[in-house]
Amino acid sequence: MKVLNTRFHSQLIAVALMLWAGSAAANHPIMARTVLDFHDTMNLVQEQIIAQGYAVAHIQKCDGGLHHSGYKTDHYRSIFFGKLQETRELSQRFPEMAAFLPLKIVVFSENDETVIAALNPEDLKSLMKNAELTPYLDRWSSDIHKIMDIVRQQSRDI
Repeated sequence: MKVLNTRFHSQLIAVALMLWAGSAAANHPIMARTVLDFHDTMNLVQEQIIAQGYAVAHIQKCDGGLHHSGYKTDHYRSIFFGKLQETRELSQRFPEMAAFLPLKIVVFSENDETVIAALNPEDLKSLMKNAELTPYLDRWSSDIHKIMDIVRQQSRDI
């Protein structure tokens, strides 16, 4: 069985984020590492998503697909989140945004750390080229950065 090394695992996440974006526009994924265990990190990320005014829409377990491909992982989840009305409205007004909504944060174990990563919504500006979307993309990016900062801070407080 193959074991993901740290560098390859991080590259795998970056590729996954680019695929979410549907292009190479995802040049600056937002990432944070923590010494918190996986389950504590999952709980903290979900709490902070809610604290930022979003709802968790779905949590997808991704370990199985990686295991099926021959890679060993301990824990790997995608958290889908957003504001329901905002997601519906933007998907209708801007169908090209449907692929990026709801927003996503990946949480996975790597050695003695837990990593969280997300596509930086600001990277979508070059794809969407619509000034009406800019405030949303900026707010989402800011909110995701806040979530990551709180996870980093909790890790330092241990």
